[in-house]
Amino acid sequence: MNNYLPTIFGAAAIVLVQSQITLGQDIRVVETIAEQTTVKIEPPLGDPGSGVIIGKNGKIYYVLTARHVLDAARPGEEAYVDTYDGQSHQVDTTKIAKLPNNTDLLLLQFESDREYAIATISKFNYQLYKNNDYENSLFTDAAAKQYVFVSGYPLEVEGRIFARGFLFDNSGTAISYQPDSVNEDNFGGYELIYTNLTHPGMSGGSVLDTQGRLLGIHGRADGRKIGEEDEIIQEYLDEVGSPVRIKIGLSLGIPIQTFLAWAANQPVYQYLKIEDSAPATIEKNVVDNWQPPIAVKNPQNPYHWLEKGNQLWRIGRVAESRGAYDKAIELREDLYLAWFAKGFALGFDQKYDLALAACQKAIELQVSPSRYKYDAYRCESGALQALQQFAPALESLDQALSISPDNPADWMAQGELRYALGQYQPALESFNKAAELRTAQHLLPSVLLYNNRALVQLELGNHQLALKDIETALNLDANYTTAWSNKGLILEDVGRDQESLNAYDQATEIDPDDYTVWTNRAFVLNKLGRNEEAKQSLENALKINPDYEPAKNSLEALTETQQ
Repeated sequence: MNNYLPTIFGAAAIVLVQSQITLGQDIRVVETIAEQTTVKIEPPLGDPGSGVIIGKNGKIYYVLTARHVLDAARPGEEAYVDTYDGQSHQVDTTKIAKLPNNTDLLLLQFESDREYAIATISKFNYQLYKNNDYENSLFTDAAAKQYVFVSGYPLEVEGRIFARGFLFDNSGTAISYQPDSVNEDNFGGYELIYTNLTHPGMSGGSVLDTQGRLLGIHGRADGRKIGEEDEIIQEYLDEVGSPVRIKIGLSLGIPIQTFLAWAANQPVYQYLKIEDSAPATIEKNVVDNWQPPIAVKNPQNPYHWLEKGNQLWRIGRVAESRGAYDKAIELREDLYLAWFAKGFALGFDQKYDLALAACQKAIELQVSPSRYKYDAYRCESGALQALQQFAPALESLDQALSISPDNPADWMAQGELRYALGQYQPALESFNKAAELRTAQHLLPSVLLYNNRALVQLELGNHQLALKDIETALNLDANYTTAWSNKGLILEDVGRDQESLNAYDQATEIDPDDYTVWTNRAFVLNKLGRNEEAKQSLENALKINPDYEPAKNSLEALTETQQ
């Protein structure tokens, strides 16, 4: 039998490769949808933002945006929505709905006699997790790309931008800083992470899938605000105007499921168009050449090159991005952020040895206050995990957690590393802590957390708790192949072999190319005395992966017993 635990990497362990863009008719259709449903929001004070039309009731249109775009508007103040046809519509500021728990989402209304397109909402569950088989030391290189598009109206740029890229992670591990959502000045809910380049003014804009369906609201970027004395004055970036802004990392949004969970009990729900089918597949890479304005214009300032490097690796020009980071280091060798950013980009390019060295250099530098080393320790941990050095990876992650213990994704990563090292009771404590933090931060239940905790419970012999967690995972996402496979594993372990086989059959129906499931299925068939079917199942596994040793060994043993 093989235990499968989907992996979570830290900031540096990015396994993505991009090449030149090729656009097809489908992309143009998505761009048309984005054009017609994206709006520009003009608040009473401050810089404008973006939004997306999601519903209509008679002459009333509903627009979803990031809360920080219009949070300061008071009833009776004037705010406007500008639609793609050049029309400006006054917002009814008496009917603005702010989502509870400081979630960075806001619903507004405007009235018009004109007909405007409504964005369809996608409830499809993207699975951007990598499956690691620690028993057989088999580790996947990358999750499948899920292309997405961000539409919004950036400041300093003429018109609307349709930014291309793909989802990176929906476990939150690529977010380097989790704002305290208990603080009323901070808005949370961010777990959607993508490579698309964005810019202030695009807050509240749509994140669309390959069919033009809404899967999230854009609102934040990973990076820093830098003060006049080169000090870091804020460790994350809302996509609104600000002082010098240095992006190091990816763009962030709020999953649409967060909005739907709230809207289910609101009148607006009946006016939404919702689908849950999988999006169309794009075979060719879809990346972008658009680059937002760089905040630091002076090329003699290292921060100019940090921002440039971040943009280059996100549009697939990874080698050039390394040159940009080297230029920043050449200008100021002791700049902590330059070494960290270089390590992040090297991890993205699967240069894990080099990423590790860069992140370790960032750790070595004297940085004040020491909390800034949090990212570097996560970067080091991610590189070490990718190099399958699990014990030192855990030590590095523990260092990061000692600096900042508020990111539930870090506790999930710690749980996995402890699982990999056979530390099952501590792993359970890590996953429990992650669950506690997610609840406190009003984040939706995580299918990944329940799936992984179920495996830990199995190792501890807590079969009923393992089954409870795996059933919760499947209730959250009935199409999660790995959870079905792990359900089969748990049921087989308690002697419920026919039910175990049923779970494996469900897994193969969802994903017939998973050779590990075919192999485990054969084991149960053998226990049930159905050896010919077991043999066929193993042969199916080997057609998919002829080098998979567990299937080869099992088939050889089964053949010998039949002779």
